[in-house]
Amino acid sequence: MTEGTALRVLEGYVFSLYLRGAEDASMQVIAPTLEAAISIATRAYPGCVVHSGFCENRYNERPKPTKLYFEEPFSEDQVERLTVQLAGCSTAAMGATKEPAERGDYGWSQAYQDVLELRRKYDQLFARRNPSSARKARKPK
Repeated sequence: MTEGTALRVLEGYVFSLYLRGAEDASMQVIAPTLEAAISIATRAYPGCVVHSGFCENRYNERPKPTKLYFEEPFSEDQVERLTVQLAGCSTAAMGATKEPAERGDYGWSQAYQDVLELRRKYDQLFARRNPSSARKARKPK
């Protein structure tokens, strides 16, 4: 993966579509349904109509979804936010979160939440095993 890019996943079925209009075209589209594939194709080729379309693995009784992985560049805002979120994970791991971030906050991420909960469990276990030191340790909420 190239530095500064995110790996994205597009999941659905592969549809082959044939279009007629100002310019005849054919294309393959990954989409969850044929209707969604037709919508994508008509936006890609305005003024064209789908003449025919079918699922690529139509001969299978139950076609399997396809996953397409591609890289997408990060914007500067995304890089900044990811940096803040990573710093939050470090802070939570050290137990230095007096006012933890909450879902929707700029610095919140699921990884941060997981680290925060793990640290709270650690603090509780430490307090139970070392009752004399528990008074010194930060008490979890």
